[in-house]
Amino acid sequence: MFYPLSDLIETRSFHTTTTARPLGAAPGVVEVREVKLFNLELLFRHVADPLIIRFQQESDMLQWEQRLKAFARP
Repeated sequence: MFYPLSDLIETRSFHTTTTARPLGAAPGVVEVREVKLFNLELLFRHVADPLIIRFQQESDMLQWEQRLKAFARP
């Protein structure tokens, strides 16, 4: 789905952590790895749920947040 940038109301950036387990691990072998995700939440006019884009690096998230804010300015 495409949303016009003129309908962008608000952007919010935050980070979350999640755990990942390798696929195909042998029974009894637990190798849990904590992964930090950087989220960019976009709230559009006339859309009930925000759109969330996830990044692996904080610098990429901040760069895209700045770009979207610059393009959305009238």
